[in-house]
Parts: sequence; structure tokens; C-alpha cells
Amino acid sequence: MKEDNENLYWITSLRVLATFSVIFLHTSAEILYQYGKTSNANWWIGNIYDSSVRFCVPIFLMISGALILSKDYKNITEYLKKRVLRIIFPFLFWSIVYIFINNFLYFYKENLTFIDILKFTLIKLKIGASFHLWYIY
Repeated sequence: MKEDNENLYWITSLRVLATFSVIFLHTSAEILYQYGKTSNANWWIGNIYDSSVRFCVPIFLMISGALILSKDYKNITEYLKKRVLRIIFPFLFWSIVYIFINNFLYFYKENLTFIDILKFTLIKLKIGASFHLWYIY
């Protein structure tokens, strides 16, 4: 296959490998949480399985860095502003959605006022609304 500037096949292949590795990582986590509830052999198999795909997150980070470094940016401030704006609004939206989904019963049972819910939401946004958004925090 011929590579051009628009499509680097080795990066695409690396992304596919890292994507499947993330899926394997998440599926093996269930076995690790069963420590003491499952046999030692099963837990160790899950542990080895989990450990063997831990490279996936650093690979995604390195791919991002390689692709950013390969471009010639005329105005880095403008580039960063554009990227941050593309990330921040979906991040805030989904963080607020997760806060309300995860705390709906608490809001309902405690009969909180709008101001209390707003304060609670701001605190949660500050400390982390949901664990899987860790990378942005």
C-alpha cells in the first residue's frame, strides 16, 4: 500500500490495535474485581490478560503527539483555542449529564433546592464528574 500525507497506514494499524486492546482491558477488569471470589488460576489469567494490553493508553497518547508534531502550525495559540473549544463543551455537557444520572436519587430524596443542586454540580465538576473522563481532568 502506498502511504500519503493524509493516511499513514502504520498509524491506522496502531490505532486499531490500541482500540482492541482498550476493549480487552475493560473486559478483563471484571475478573480482577472478583479477587477472592474466583479461583486463583482464573484471577491470574485475568491479571496477565489485563497487564498484556496496558500499553494501549500510552499508544493513543503517542499517536496524538506524533500527529500533532508532524504538522506545521502557523499560529499555535489559535490551534489550541480551537481544540480546547471542541473538547470543553462536550466535556461539560456529558459531565453534567453523568452528575445528574449518578445522583438523581440523592437529589430526589434530599429534596434539594436549585441552588443546592447547582453547588453540588459545581463541586462535582471540580473534583471529577465521572471516572472515565479522567484523562480530561
